[in-house]
Amino acid sequence: MRGVAYAFSGDDGAAMKDYVTAIAIDPEYGSTYKQRAYIYLRQGNFVRAERDIREAIRLLPDDLEVQHSFGDVMYYGGKIDSALRQWEKMCSVADAKITRDWQKRLAEVGRYHGPVDGDCDRELIDAFAACARFKCQF
Repeated sequence: MRGVAYAFSGDDGAAMKDYVTAIAIDPEYGSTYKQRAYIYLRQGNFVRAERDIREAIRLLPDDLEVQHSFGDVMYYGGKIDSALRQWEKMCSVADAKITRDWQKRLAEVGRYHGPVDGDCDRELIDAFAACARFKCQF
């Protein structure tokens, strides 16, 4: 958690150090790989970001947050079609409650303008892409 705090404060070096240590202690804790992937993205290292997010998916295959992050990594790495397919796949397994939450949060940051109805449609996928393009947090 300290690594996450460092990352949110902008101290990527300290965050990375904590993530490396955490992975050495528990290499099966998937969330650490996801967090480290975002540091790699900020550093422009898409190869390492993709490697880490794939490891996070291997360890947490049913975690929709990790699935969404995989789409982000693909998008930032220039693999737009792969990102869209990933978000579509993620949406196909998300329940209405989670989907409504995404719609609401994206609407709050001005990226989603459709109904908050729990239906995962093209507008929601486009909102994920817009959020990735403008690096918004939702």
